[in-house]
Amino acid sequence: MDDPVRFESTISQLVSASGGSVVNALKVYLAAEEAVADCARSFVRKGGLASDKSSVTDLERGLETLMAERTRLPDWVLWVRASRSACSEGLGPLVGALESGMIAGAAVKEFERAYAAWWLPLAMDASPALRGFTRSRHETAIEAFRKFDDAAARLASVEVMRRIAHSLPARHGVPRKSELGVLRHQLGLTRPSVSICALLESLPNTFGKLAPCVLMSPLSVAQYLPAGQAAFDVVIFDEASQITTWDAIGAIARARQTIIVGDPKQLPPTNFFGRADDDDEDLPEVERDLQGDERDVMLFSVTFGPDLAGKLTMNFGAINGTGGEKRLNVAITRARREFHVFSSVRAEQIDLTRTHAVGVRDLKCFLDYAERGPVALPSRDEGSLGPAESPFEEAVANALGVKGWEVRTQVGVSGFRVDLGVVHPDYAGSYIAGVECDGAQYHSSATARDRDKVRQAVLEGLGWTILRIWSTEWFRDPIGVTERVHAELERVLEKDRELRASTAVETEGPPDDVTLAGGSEPVHPRVIAD
Repeated sequence: MDDPVRFESTISQLVSASGGSVVNALKVYLAAEEAVADCARSFVRKGGLASDKSSVTDLERGLETLMAERTRLPDWVLWVRASRSACSEGLGPLVGALESGMIAGAAVKEFERAYAAWWLPLAMDASPALRGFTRSRHETAIEAFRKFDDAAARLASVEVMRRIAHSLPARHGVPRKSELGVLRHQLGLTRPSVSICALLESLPNTFGKLAPCVLMSPLSVAQYLPAGQAAFDVVIFDEASQITTWDAIGAIARARQTIIVGDPKQLPPTNFFGRADDDDEDLPEVERDLQGDERDVMLFSVTFGPDLAGKLTMNFGAINGTGGEKRLNVAITRARREFHVFSSVRAEQIDLTRTHAVGVRDLKCFLDYAERGPVALPSRDEGSLGPAESPFEEAVANALGVKGWEVRTQVGVSGFRVDLGVVHPDYAGSYIAGVECDGAQYHSSATARDRDKVRQAVLEGLGWTILRIWSTEWFRDPIGVTERVHAELERVLEKDRELRASTAVETEGPPDDVTLAGGSEPVHPRVIAD
């Protein structure tokens, strides 16, 4: 017993009860001890915990606790069974950590984290590619791949022309009765003696060599290409939203495969300018493109503004109606080089709480882009579109959060999702940068070009500053990677603040031209405010 005084008192009582004989007292004590052991074994069988160091006093205290907490006894019994099962499977340290309070979260997640921490080094060491991974070498390889891909794209047109040359004979070195001879004869006539369709029909073997790629409308295909001529390898429909199904069938039938490219946000085809009288068969039906013709420079006037009292209604004509966003899309995509916007309305004056029209929402976003340029695009996201898609991304988000950054997962922009969007600390509605991880989205890409070039190029074209974290690097040194990304975010933030400060100084007073674009670059509008 742990209490010497009580032990001495108990011995005295035993000696007195046994007639003063120490031997008899010892026999009584041993019998009592055996009875206690039997009770202890029975206690264990009924779900109690066994301990070689437990005393009767401890047992009494345990029974008192058991009576006081008897409403929680079923949970305790379940825990005892589960802990015994876990210990038998080699999870004793996990059970001990839970009992001591070292683990405050869910046991399953903690087990998975501990298992991953044990398994990852072994898996990485077993793979030569992972074992030899370094961020600098990997990113250097990606940069080289991008340069080679650009070079291959530049050489593609030259290579195509080389392959389709086919060593055609000189114009004056062909027999008169051959296919090329017939063509040469017709080219020499002041007025050709056969129609274009008949001429092409007489060139079944050489037409594909002379014109391996032709640009034709569906109507021209039906008028000029013979139905029985050898099929093209591929037919490509551009602006497919402007082609009716029945007009496309003829072109589809003349190729082995079809690529259809269209924009569902533009206006559908129409015969509004078609024949005026359906009964007059002498007037041909004519369909016009209601996308409108492209021009090098377009001048766009909003034409709506506040009234004399300064009140601005949220009525912008046809843009408020169904499909109004398509009309706006067509109107602002007709310029090849420059697009000038004239407006008495600024983006911040359009109150979307007063209208649910999609076209008005898009007009507000366009005016914001016209005034601020590509920097406005990242703020066009729809917020977080879901949780992190992998524990890796979740761990990165948590680590950056500890550093003081507000991180949102799966930020959507124009159909693309940035893995992690880091909120600008000065402007809660915008992002200072996006963090891309080689997680679920990265590995779901079909090709290396999609993974390592196209996706990032699109996001950067939308105004995002992209920082990248590689999983192998993260699992090897999460603290070091967190510090590196934190430092990069600090540099991006400092640069952004300097840029905003300098822009604010330059634009004091009336608003000036914002952006100018030309050549092959995307067209950025210029704002001219009334």
